[in-house]
Amino acid sequence: MLSEDVELCADSGGKASAIRETLSGMACVLDFIGQSLHAYWQACEWLPMEINGAQGVIIRADGIITASLTFGFEEAGRVSRIFIMRNPDKLAGLRDSLDMQ
Repeated sequence: MLSEDVELCADSGGKASAIRETLSGMACVLDFIGQSLHAYWQACEWLPMEINGAQGVIIRADGIITASLTFGFEEAGRVSRIFIMRNPDKLAGLRDSLDMQ
């Protein structure tokens, strides 16, 4: 499902923990997801949601939105970009949208 040259980046606005540089390549991205994100996010609630006109995911822990994930796709349909939003100011808009659903 991932392209060989997939990239993963995050934005925390300096207000939440997040990686600082873009990770590139399937092995690097899968290692980060498996080693760093899996343990933290496995107990969270994953909510599919339209974000900026595309399908994304909201991550909620103890009822609080802590992250959103959006994806870019290559022509063949594989994921070429994963963008994680952790900035609580920007996540506030998603909270309002989720409350409306």
